[in-house]
Amino acid sequence: MATMCNGTSGEVCRILEKLYPEEAEHHARAREVLEDGYELNYDWIAEHIAERTMSEDECKEVLNILDMFSALERSYRQLAEKPAGVDERDVRFHGFDGNHETDQLGYALFLIEKEGKWQELADHGDHLWSCIGFVDG
Repeated sequence: MATMCNGTSGEVCRILEKLYPEEAEHHARAREVLEDGYELNYDWIAEHIAERTMSEDECKEVLNILDMFSALERSYRQLAEKPAGVDERDVRFHGFDGNHETDQLGYALFLIEKEGKWQELADHGDHLWSCIGFVDG
């Protein structure tokens, strides 16, 4: 049976055992499960992980959207002569629909506020919350 870790997770559990002696038994059991590859118990260790996750493709879609709007806004600002009929608001990122695109909104906020990416989009107000849908569902 293949184990879930190469020893690194076990070492993390050993460190946690020392840092949090009141939870040492829990971390010791988690270490044993990981080191010995007891796959049935992996869910027990990861019980805090959200039921609903974003796939790699969904995450990449958010990255592509943020990249696109970053480029659109930067390009528009650099234009010496603005095209007729195209306002700055037309190329501005308005965020994700907080009612229907909550995963995308949450991931974008994580990337911008916690990871420090796309800071040029951070000052768009309402914390990227929009009533305008963006992603086809």
